[in-house]
Amino acid sequence: SSIEVKNSVKFIKENQNQDGGWGYALGADSDSNDVAIAIQALIASGESPESSVLKNATNNLKTFQNNDGGFSWSIGYLSDSSSDSWVIQAIVASGDDPRNWTKNNSNPVEHLLSLQQDDGSFNWTMQQRLNPCKMTTDAILALLGKPYPILPSPKTVEPVTVRVRVEGQNSTIFNGEVSFSNSTIVDTNNVTHYLSAPTALGALDAASKFGNFSYEVVYYSEWDSLYVRSIENDTDGWQYWIDYTLPMVGADKYTVENGSNVLWGYSLNWSAKPLGITLSKYSVNIEESFNVTVYYYNSTGWTTPLSNATVYVDSLEYITDANGNATISLENANRYTVFAEMDGYIRSEKKTISVTVKGDFNGNDRVDIGDVTYVAYMIVGKVPMDLKADFNGNGRVDIGDASKIAYYLVGKIDTL
Repeated sequence: SSIEVKNSVKFIKENQNQDGGWGYALGADSDSNDVAIAIQALIASGESPESSVLKNATNNLKTFQNNDGGFSWSIGYLSDSSSDSWVIQAIVASGDDPRNWTKNNSNPVEHLLSLQQDDGSFNWTMQQRLNPCKMTTDAILALLGKPYPILPSPKTVEPVTVRVRVEGQNSTIFNGEVSFSNSTIVDTNNVTHYLSAPTALGALDAASKFGNFSYEVVYYSEWDSLYVRSIENDTDGWQYWIDYTLPMVGADKYTVENGSNVLWGYSLNWSAKPLGITLSKYSVNIEESFNVTVYYYNSTGWTTPLSNATVYVDSLEYITDANGNATISLENANRYTVFAEMDGYIRSEKKTISVTVKGDFNGNDRVDIGDVTYVAYMIVGKVPMDLKADFNGNGRVDIGDASKIAYYLVGKIDTL
């Protein structure tokens, strides 16, 4: 997929001989070895074996097969082990079986094996022993069915588990944990890129499969890097952060560690920073105040409070003061989702606050005889102690608290 590969493919195609083959130099007659090498190179670059270039090359290659089933380097010469090996590799690269290439009931594999000597080495031809080390090396690769390029086996990479959050222009696209190791990424030109390590881009890919959302990447050969062009319908504005720190390398080059937080955020402001929030309480009673503090992360992960940010509590909106705080109280019992937004920043993570009726221990959003009984059970040890029942504020649940909730139930007092 690099510019060097593209230029090489272009050169090979433009210099194919009229007979469909290639020679060792421009204008040279076609020979089996160079044809076989060119076939392997083109297929390795992504050329389809069904293309006219490779079909013509395959037809040319067949002209070098002799009556013994083997191949010569040039027409009219004896079959040799080196040519057999090159041709076998080209056939395998094309997705065919060299044993199907028969002539007079013999094929190149059988001919190659006929040249093996008692010591295990391979002669060049039936009549000549030439450079047995090279001939044997060539034969081993061919008989193993390994065309070029022969790549090392991929390293075993232990999977990592990371939290991925994807914040789009108008909504959160994904927030959850994914486990993965290596990745196979397909760019907009349908070229496949293998990432052998767990990368920030691989984390996005794993999240897209788990969360069923789409993304596109573009490959830039001048940087040998993959760029995330779009996620869902948001295009050309994506950045990523690792543990709220902005890396200085492409996402396909950054290896993530187990437990990392990977944030992908969309903004047309390339200096955008991620927002964060903290809640002073995560469970409050109706009309009980709590604070939400909004801050942003700078490039090194340090936080700074942010004024004039919008805090959302479900559909309710609040604005932070000069210290980044919004003081909130809610009138209805429920579980609310809290997050912050501001133009030019990346949306914060979402947190949940539970708003309950004070004295409601059975979860039906009111105080009734069941709650009075529950407090009494706390006092005598039938249920675990819950200091939310400490209505008189002395640090424990006692008979005074049981009396207070009973009085509240029958209307003798207005508040707990």
